[in-house]
Amino acid sequence: MRAMALLRRLPRAVLVFAGAAVGTAGRVAVAVVVSHPAVGTLLVNLAGSVGLGVLVGLRRRRRGREAVVVSFAAIGVLGAFTTFGGFVRDLAALAAEGSPWGVGYLGASLVGGLVGAAVGRRLGAVT
Repeated sequence: MRAMALLRRLPRAVLVFAGAAVGTAGRVAVAVVVSHPAVGTLLVNLAGSVGLGVLVGLRRRRRGREAVVVSFAAIGVLGAFTTFGGFVRDLAALAAEGSPWGVGYLGASLVGGLVGAAVGRRLGAVT
């Protein structure tokens, strides 16, 4: 409880910055492990969708910590971990190559993101 009280006193910018450091480190780790940029982007965006869904589910059950959790985890960690710009870049590259994977990538990103968020929300609601 003391840690949460201390975190509530920190300016939101500090919480977002700290979360972004964690999210960026995770994103770099995925980029190092996964050799194809589009696959890495898809993985981080799907994981981010699940993560944000979990936070939404948890938020409905636990009041009073929203500002800290949203600033650090949702905006900071997940904001730095996921990438819409990378998604668009990868989709444009696949389209420019004439790759048939472009349509699948688009569908997997959109449908997977929605399903991931729904699953995450459900998980967060029962945790």
